[in-house]
Amino acid sequence: DVYKRQEFPPRELPTPGMALTAYATSLILLFYVGTFAQMREPVTGILLTQWALILLPPIAIAWYGRARMRTTFALRLPDARNALGTLLVILASVVLILEFGAWYGRAFPIPPELQHQLMELFDVIESRAGILGLLAVVALSPAVCEEVLFRGMLLSSLRRLPIWAAVVIVGVLFGAMHLDVHRFAGAALSGFILSYLVWR
Repeated sequence: DVYKRQEFPPRELPTPGMALTAYATSLILLFYVGTFAQMREPVTGILLTQWALILLPPIAIAWYGRARMRTTFALRLPDARNALGTLLVILASVVLILEFGAWYGRAFPIPPELQHQLMELFDVIESRAGILGLLAVVALSPAVCEEVLFRGMLLSSLRRLPIWAAVVIVGVLFGAMHLDVHRFAGAALSGFILSYLVWR
């Protein structure tokens, strides 16, 4: 009975347990289902991974745990000043992330065969879906689905922590979700910046 939805009290924000359950569920599904689907068919595999394996678990768990969707997923429009500030921070952070990525790449260089595989993957997606399809698959889908999990449910569940602790936790988990040591640092850094922006 304790696990029935009606037994959960309505709440403004998800608990850390709910958020970590969503993260663990998505991570396990990504590892066992997403990688297999992407090897079989890159375009539909990536879309399945993003929209089903990463997006749905946090939404389903927030709904079942009766967490308010608007506050759980930070669904609010910024005012003009905050929107301008966000744009300026993002433009500056692109330079920072690229420079940091170059430094990190010297310490942990990407193997040539992995670079070749990534280029082949992009070529396959573009040949099947076109340039707009490529942007939808590798840019738009992660921008929506990964933000729902990380800067939505995970970050909102850590609102009781100091901002630096929440930002570090979400950024590290974001980097780890990519399952790639070569992309970990860049993803974690972008996770720190995006988490800070959403928090503020």
